Amino acid sequence: MCRFLDIIKTGYLDNKTQRKRNRISLILMVLSLIIYIGVNSTVNSINSSIHDIMYAPEARALVTFFVPEYDGVDGKTFEEYKKEMTEYFKGDERVKDVYFFMEDTLVEWCNVKEVFGEEKVSVTINSFCEPMLEFSDDKDLSEPKYNEVIIPKYIYDIGAYDKYTCFNGDELIGENITIKYTDSYGEGTKEYNLKVIGTYDNIRARYSGCHLLLNEDLTKEICEYEYSIDKKNEQEIKQELEDMGISPDSYEEVLIYRLGLYISEDYDMGDMRDDMMEEFGVAGVTYVSLDDNLQSYFGYIINIANVVSFMLLIIALINIIISSINEVKDRKWEFALKMSMGYKRSDIVKIFFVEKFVNMLKALLISLVLVAIYGMAATYVYQELMEYWKKVYVISVDWGIFAIAFLLVSIAAFIGVLVARISINSINVAESLKSGE
Repeated sequence: MCRFLDIIKTGYLDNKTQRKRNRISLILMVLSLIIYIGVNSTVNSINSSIHDIMYAPEARALVTFFVPEYDGVDGKTFEEYKKEMTEYFKGDERVKDVYFFMEDTLVEWCNVKEVFGEEKVSVTINSFCEPMLEFSDDKDLSEPKYNEVIIPKYIYDIGAYDKYTCFNGDELIGENITIKYTDSYGEGTKEYNLKVIGTYDNIRARYSGCHLLLNEDLTKEICEYEYSIDKKNEQEIKQELEDMGISPDSYEEVLIYRLGLYISEDYDMGDMRDDMMEEFGVAGVTYVSLDDNLQSYFGYIINIANVVSFMLLIIALINIIISSINEVKDRKWEFALKMSMGYKRSDIVKIFFVEKFVNMLKALLISLVLVAIYGMAATYVYQELMEYWKKVYVISVDWGIFAIAFLLVSIAAFIGVLVARISINSINVAESLKSGE
């Protein structure tokens, strides 16, 4: 036991006295860990963000159209069409919700000077769909009624709030707000007083701007009102076309209802469009144009980054092994002196191993600190110094990769000791002491 403790003590003290020699080995260990972990953690975090974009609510909406003038020739109404589609997809894992889809529509949020510093601000309204509840902290929140609304939790870039600051929408829960919708011709205004019943995490849902979620009947009413104004001005538009030498028959104002299918994250949007074409003869459209292969493309970049970082790690590991061999050559006289003092060759190997083990612990602690600082600093930049919508980006450290990298570094150090053992066993004590090398 005393012998064992003596070897550990000697190895620890040697590590301190050999600080200059060990510095190279330590730097190689730390750099190999930092580079490998930093690159992998960064690309994996970005990949996670790409995944979030691909599966944001706006990107999961597949929209079909119902035009009463054409699709309703047999007396079918939009409500009946929606009911048919709802029944068809009931229990279908591909579709999470069937709902009335409203294109982004601008309205004025009035009487908000005390909240946003301006009397009125422009915001966007959309129809509520069931999956949006997944982005709310309130588990009891449900679909808004006709006179209710769900607002964003983080309201930024509006009124007195810029892209870097926000108002917490939770403060308005239970309050009544007023929105005004003006048709595209400016002929009429619809005013609605709505009660705020909850908020949703618009950052996590990847909604840019301020989107208010309204009851389906209310959004449908607004769409029908806009159509009535457009229809009223149809003749005027036809006259303008005729004056321009364009046949007025080329223009016809028709009422269009949009039915949204919220596609499950487990299914590819392209595949779902193919299914829709096969099952209904219509593929549907998406209003957020994202490349279905975006994540696959980025996956190639991740693989390249992983290979490059792994190659750098291997090079560093080889250098660790080589530095261990060279270190034994440079310390032949020291090891020979220890042998002359009664240490066995196996003891020298153990002492050398203790030195490397201490180095590995130092590398582990230094790398842990540096990687943690990197993760916190990168996240701080996104959270505090960049536009508010970028707060969703978090550079998270993959501690699993860290463990793998440290294991590989440890193996390299161990191999270095095993190879160095051959050199230690070949030391000629008399010659080394005599030569002073």
